[in-house]
Amino acid sequence: MNRIHFALFSFLLSAATLGLAVTPNAGRATLVTIDVAENADMNYELFTVTDANGDLVGFDLLGDSEPRKFSLADISNGVGIRSQKVAVQVDILKLSSSNLNPRTGGTVTIRHAFNLLRGAYRNFTFEIIKTGNTWTAYSTENRTPFHSITLMPNKLMSKIVGVSYVRVNH
Repeated sequence: MNRIHFALFSFLLSAATLGLAVTPNAGRATLVTIDVAENADMNYELFTVTDANGDLVGFDLLGDSEPRKFSLADISNGVGIRSQKVAVQVDILKLSSSNLNPRTGGTVTIRHAFNLLRGAYRNFTFEIIKTGNTWTAYSTENRTPFHSITLMPNKLMSKIVGVSYVRVNH
C-alpha cells in the first residue's frame, strides 16, 4: 500500500462524528460528531467550552490521539484535526472560522481532502448559533440543526483517495 493510500485509509479509520448543545454554565458539551461511512470503529467528538455566561471560549476534541483544546484564536487561524505524512505532513481535515463571535456564534469551515493524488480539497461550511442557553450547529444549505456528520469516501479504482462529500445527519 503506498503512502497516500495508507494516509487516506488511516484518516478514514480515525475520522468520525460532530453534534452541538451547550448549557450556559461554565463547562463543556458535545457540539458535533464526525463519522466515517465505512468505519464505525473510530470517531471524533468536538465539544464547545463555555464560560459562566455560556459564552464560547474554545473547543475540545476527542479522537484518535490525546484530547486537544483549541481557543477561539486557534480556530480563527485554522487547526488541523487530522494530518498525515504523505511526502510531507498534510492536513487531511482542518477546522477554521474567520467570524466566530463568543456570544452569538458564526460560520465554521471543515476543509477536507477530496483527492490527495491531485492535492484537491473541498470545504464543508456550517453555522453555530447560540439560542437562549444552547449552542447549535446549523446546515448552511437549509438552516436545519444537526448533531453529526458523516464523511463519505472518495474512491478511485476501489482505493480511498479522499472524502467525496460530507453528509449532514439530522
